[in-house]
Amino acid sequence: MSALLVFGSAAALGVAVPSMATTLAGGRAGASWMVLAFLLANSATILVFGKLSDSLGRRPLYLGGLAVFTAGSVVCASVTSDGLLIAARVAQGLAAAAAVSNTTAVLSDVFPPGRLPLALSLNITAGGSATLLGPLVGGLLVDAYGWRSIFVCTVPLGVLAVGIGWWSLRYAHSPGRATGFRFDVAGAVLSVSGIGAVLFAGQLLADRRWTAAGLGLFVGLVALGAFVGVERRVREPILDLRVLGGDRGYAYGSSFCAGLAFGPSVLLVVLYLQTVHGFSAGVAGAMALPMGLALVVASPVTVVLARRISARVLTTVGALGVGLSMVGLAGLLGGGPDVLGIALLLLLAGFGEGMFMASITRRVIDGVAPDRRAIANGFRSVLHNGALALSTALVLAVVLGTPGDVAGYVVMAATLGITGLLAALLAARRVRIV
Repeated sequence: MSALLVFGSAAALGVAVPSMATTLAGGRAGASWMVLAFLLANSATILVFGKLSDSLGRRPLYLGGLAVFTAGSVVCASVTSDGLLIAARVAQGLAAAAAVSNTTAVLSDVFPPGRLPLALSLNITAGGSATLLGPLVGGLLVDAYGWRSIFVCTVPLGVLAVGIGWWSLRYAHSPGRATGFRFDVAGAVLSVSGIGAVLFAGQLLADRRWTAAGLGLFVGLVALGAFVGVERRVREPILDLRVLGGDRGYAYGSSFCAGLAFGPSVLLVVLYLQTVHGFSAGVAGAMALPMGLALVVASPVTVVLARRISARVLTTVGALGVGLSMVGLAGLLGGGPDVLGIALLLLLAGFGEGMFMASITRRVIDGVAPDRRAIANGFRSVLHNGALALSTALVLAVVLGTPGDVAGYVVMAATLGITGLLAALLAARRVRIV
């Protein structure tokens, strides 16, 4: 339910960017930050919430995250100040990190090993359903009632998700009252500062603010270097560096590149159709249907294939599908609005992403102890979501900076394609579980 709520609202809001740009006081910049504030806050804090989940238990973090996310939707639906709106989106990003970073670990706790692949597949299917319905429903809502209606509709879904989670997570991992709790404060501060600075530098770079971007990148890298040093010494690190041992780093690298390639693909298409060819938000949002449908289908298909095919092969093929689809999209966007061709390429991208995500999670949690699963998958989520934030910032800066310029869309699609192919190369490397 959390995946449907969080990913669905995020997908719906992407369709609303042109509408927000005309109504917010900040114009295009304000609309961009409505999307980016969520992604930056979410990506920067996943590691911290993953550690808190392992230490304090899944249920309070999960339910608290859903409750704050729902409250943030109430704020976004009612206030008019750009500053308050962006602050509410930051709060929603933090809340989503608390809830969604828990999801894989919760499933690992609740389901036995034999049924875990099916559970992970259903979780991917829920995310695919959000991708399937979010842009379409969001586009229809924007056309009929304005972009704030997207947040209005997420409030009852959030209340329902809290209720379901309250009942269903009674047996999720809990460390118990006798367990000592030591929180790595220095690691938390350095990780959030480092990741946040690097991602913010990416946004500044996309805005062509070279000096500020360079300074932000320098600060971020120094903070991350200090973070690694701290994690090597503390007894209860936020990121247990042992989960990165062996060749598992290739799987993490592949997840980062796949996030770069796939994350902003729907946003790129819907903005192209709206700003270049004048499509309505509803019609443009409907173009996400093939991708979402493919995501929904790919997850159970991957579960069946996983009985005979290794996760390494499945992640490689999935990433390859994403990369090839984006390269093909670059070739189409230079011409007229070839709706059928775009739909087929998005279908391929969605199937590839569904196969990749259903397999990459297994690769990073296989062999990891129960009390480190949220950390292991949390680091993967940081890389994947951080990549999404970076590539989304770049897409928004390029295509909104010169609305109607087809060249920007072509260049961005080609860039996404190249990173998708790199994800396939990294996924092909063998991973030794340590």
